Amino acid sequence: MATVVSASRHHPPNWNDAVLPGQVCGSNRPIHMHGGQALVKSTRWPGTPRVHVFLSTIHEGVLFTRQPVAALDVWCDNGGGTADGQLADSWVIESTAGAVPTVLGVLTPQQPAAYIVDHVPYFDQGKIAIDGGRIVVHELWYGPAGDPTCCPSGRAVSVWSFQHSGFVHVSTTVTKPPVQIPYLNDAASFPTLSNDVAVGQVAAIDRAGHYATFFVSCARTAADRKLPEGRLWKVDLEHVTFEMETNLLDLARGAVWTVSRSDWVRYARTYGWSGFLYLNSPSLLITNGPGTDVCGGVLG
Repeated sequence: MATVVSASRHHPPNWNDAVLPGQVCGSNRPIHMHGGQALVKSTRWPGTPRVHVFLSTIHEGVLFTRQPVAALDVWCDNGGGTADGQLADSWVIESTAGAVPTVLGVLTPQQPAAYIVDHVPYFDQGKIAIDGGRIVVHELWYGPAGDPTCCPSGRAVSVWSFQHSGFVHVSTTVTKPPVQIPYLNDAASFPTLSNDVAVGQVAAIDRAGHYATFFVSCARTAADRKLPEGRLWKVDLEHVTFEMETNLLDLARGAVWTVSRSDWVRYARTYGWSGFLYLNSPSLLITNGPGTDVCGGVLG
C-alpha cells in the first residue's frame, strides 16, 4: 500500500488504482494499478516475463500558484521480493487540478549510464521539493566498487523544470561521489592472466596504473583450456592497447576508440569497467566493444 506524504490540504484521488504511463516500466500500453500494484509485459526487460509495478510513496505539492500536483514514486521489479530484483525507480508527476489526474512527466535518476554497477540508482523518497515550476529530487547512486544492495554510497541532487508540456532536466549535482574502484595494494598475491582470453570486470587498480585485478567470469588459454571461473586475476597493463565503446547501451550503434592507458585507468577507476581481455597475441587488447564468445567458442 502506498504511503501518502501530504504537503497541502488537497485530497488526492485513489492513487492505488491510478493509471500510469507505460514508459515507466517499459510497457506498450498504460499501466492500470490495482491496490497499488500491477503486472505488465515489458519491452525494456525482455528477459523478465512479467514486470511487477508498485507505488511506494506519494508526495503532494504546488508546482505553480494554481497547479496542485502529486509525485508518485513508482518501482519496477522482477517480482522476486528482494532488493536485488529491483529494475527501475521513477517519480511520475501528475496534475490534480482537474477532475481526472493528468500526467505531466516522468523523472528518472541521472546516474551516468557508463557506471558498471550491480544495482540501479533510485530516489530518496523522503527528499523531494515541488515549488515555483521546479522539482528538486535526491538520488542514491551505487558505486563500481560493489556497494552492497542495502547501502548505495553515492548521493546526488537533480533539478527538473516544467516547460510548456513537460519536464526538462536542468542539473545534477553530486553531493557525495559513490565509492570508486579501490587501489590494488598487493599485486603479487594474485595469479596472472598471460597468453589468455577472458571476460572480466575490474576489481582494483594499483596507484600507478601498471597493474589491475579483474573478476573473471570466463577465461581460456591459448591451448583452448578453460581457466577457473569466478576468481580474481592480475593483469599487467604496461603493453596493452585499450579500446572504449562509445555507446554501451547499444553496441551496434556505437563506435570503438583507442585510448591511452592513463585515460582508461581514469575511466575505470570512476565508472568501473567490464569487457574482453585479449592477452594471447603480440597485440594485447582490452576492450568493452563487441568481441568473441570466449566462454562458448574455440579461440582462433
